[in-house]
Amino acid sequence: MAGEYYCGAEAVQRLAILSSDSNMLRKTGNWVFANETRTKYLYPIMRFGRNTTLKILGRKKISSLSTD
Repeated sequence: MAGEYYCGAEAVQRLAILSSDSNMLRKTGNWVFANETRTKYLYPIMRFGRNTTLKILGRKKISSLSTD
């Protein structure tokens, strides 16, 4: 965004700020993640949930997949 790269909680917050409020789910997500403090606390919990789900399903993270 404007030549800047964001990752993790910062990326989630930027996406929430840029998203439209077109439905209730987006409005809720935008409210939660548009606040930097809430995002910093919730993102690690969400990442843990994602990683646990991938492990249970026997899937690999995108970054660990080979393009060979």
